[in-house]
Amino acid sequence: MITSKVKSIRKGKNNVDLYDIIGIPNNHNFVAENMVIHNCDESVRFACTVADTKIKTNKGEFEIKDLVGKKDFKVLSYNKKRERYEYKKAGKCIKVKKDIVYEIETEDGMKIKATKEHKFLTKEGVYKELKDLKEGDEIYGTF
Repeated sequence: MITSKVKSIRKGKNNVDLYDIIGIPNNHNFVAENMVIHNCDESVRFACTVADTKIKTNKGEFEIKDLVGKKDFKVLSYNKKRERYEYKKAGKCIKVKKDIVYEIETEDGMKIKATKEHKFLTKEGVYKELKDLKEGDEIYGTF
């Protein structure tokens, strides 16, 4: 598993359309912009990413907004127990709400825009919300 250090976290725009993927069994995560992030819970919809976030699927890479309404797609996910990436069937992709976004940039040049509540898988093997990440923290990805 590859990690990269958080280089910067900046507050972005307000009132941005936000999306998430729900219903990923067992792993409860997916790869977005090459970073391992937690998927949304069906009942709690506050952790989201922006419309043009790139998602790795078994049929190629798509912007998250283009997965809304799609059925039977699999997303690249990280299995912590087996310590490997695998494609898992996603329940669905939904447009969640509008909110403020923040942009994380890693030392490898990867960037993602998400809400402050979105969770990222850290080197310690635990998920941290974006608001709790700091410069220098290491997050998992496919960098």
